[in-house]
Amino acid sequence: MNKELTIDDIVVIICRYFNITAQSLFKKSRKREIITARMGFYYLAKNNTKLSLAAIGSVALDYGREKKIDHATVLHGLNELSDLISVEKNLEDMIDELNELIPCTHSIVISKVDLVGECENNLKKAS
Repeated sequence: MNKELTIDDIVVIICRYFNITAQSLFKKSRKREIITARMGFYYLAKNNTKLSLAAIGSVALDYGREKKIDHATVLHGLNELSDLISVEKNLEDMIDELNELIPCTHSIVISKVDLVGECENNLKKAS
């Protein structure tokens, strides 16, 4: 029996895929790589958990951000991703690849403490 995907599992998937830290994922940044990673996080969280958009935005507080991400910002990120997918094939490929990583995550046990370090270190700890 597979365990239910948690929000922390999704953070791990995103950090591994983009090779960033969990803190980087949620810090205020307009770097394209971080924005794309954050939109991927919103997408996976919305489609693989029962969390509300407000609860998805509140996850940022768990990873060092001083202020939660507003539900409207999460919604905007989801809409932006949807719009961009129609013109950028690589984003559609990214979503497919992220979705393929979900079954692999079910066999990994990682604590929240592990998530605040580098993702490469997380991979070693999880193996």
